[in-house]
Amino acid sequence: MLDGGLLLHRLPWIRGRSFASILQSYLDYVVSHYGQATVVFDGYEGNSTKDMTHARRKNGRKGVSVSFSASMNLTITKEAFLSDTSNKQRFVTLLGEQLEGSGCQVFHGKGDADVLIVLKALELANTKDTVLIGDDTDLLVLLLSKDLPQSSKIIFFAPEPKKSHSKTPNLGHKASQS
Repeated sequence: MLDGGLLLHRLPWIRGRSFASILQSYLDYVVSHYGQATVVFDGYEGNSTKDMTHARRKNGRKGVSVSFSASMNLTITKEAFLSDTSNKQRFVTLLGEQLEGSGCQVFHGKGDADVLIVLKALELANTKDTVLIGDDTDLLVLLLSKDLPQSSKIIFFAPEPKKSHSKTPNLGHKASQS
């Protein structure tokens, strides 16, 4: 189970590369590290519980809306591109399609997807041990606040490994089943 927002910010983008190659780098990363993962993306158009936080992070910077296709090359920085919510939404939609084509399950929230991420992790835990990969403490708090049925498998919460390209995530906290 992978937080798509974390994934989006995980890989560097190089100006001059095509969007197709940027998308492919994400696909390669997910498949090599997590196999056929379940990925949940935030929705970036419309209202979100984190709008104020995102506005503070921008520090007055406004992104430029870019009409792009997979064959086009990136001509601005990743940060400038992703600071426009329309760009970000179109990119995660394309990325989600690519991931689904490789056998991953992909879900898109209507806004902040923290609750959806936790619900999908709990759903997976009905049938198998599950690792929720995310750096957002909100995910851990939501996960710990849920009552798990006794029949549930184990759910681990783990941060995305930093600067390590190991195929096995560093397993962190185990969610309580009591």
